[in-house]
Amino acid sequence: MEEGIKQVASDKNPLNPTRNFWWYWEIGVCLLSVLLIGLLIVFLMRINQRRRSTWTLGVEPNTVMAIFATLMMVSVVSCISQLKWNHFKVRANPLHHLDIIDDCSRGPWGAFNLLIRTPGANPIISVLAAVTIIALGMEPVAQQLLETRHRIAPLNNASAEIDVALSWSSEALKSLGAF
Repeated sequence: MEEGIKQVASDKNPLNPTRNFWWYWEIGVCLLSVLLIGLLIVFLMRINQRRRSTWTLGVEPNTVMAIFATLMMVSVVSCISQLKWNHFKVRANPLHHLDIIDDCSRGPWGAFNLLIRTPGANPIISVLAAVTIIALGMEPVAQQLLETRHRIAPLNNASAEIDVALSWSSEALKSLGAF
């Protein structure tokens, strides 16, 4: 009888590993980031030395680079959000840390505030906050990674033509309906 009570009590325990589902999202997003890095490498290998005229997507390669860089930050934000709750589970911390860490998960300004207002409170969150701030430079750098070079390519058996007006008449414009 007593074992049955212990079993029920352990099923309701939020620290029970069988009930810890809240990290699955973060683990999945981290795996997605690793997958995105692999896709980015494949993407760069495929477009290397390709002519611009052969590009078939509706967006520029630099835009694809920026999208990949931005999507990789989803795992950082997700982990900060989860670590916010773990910050209070480990030991008693001031309640205003909840608001500061929540702001940190929302962008670089919140990350900057976390580093200034709670230095060393949680080293993992502080590292992720620093990554969030550094990521500000990722998108512009990602867009500048690709270089498009112009080069002179001779055309064989081709001639250039330019239209030239040899005379002008206002009557011609009237017939076109311009006046």
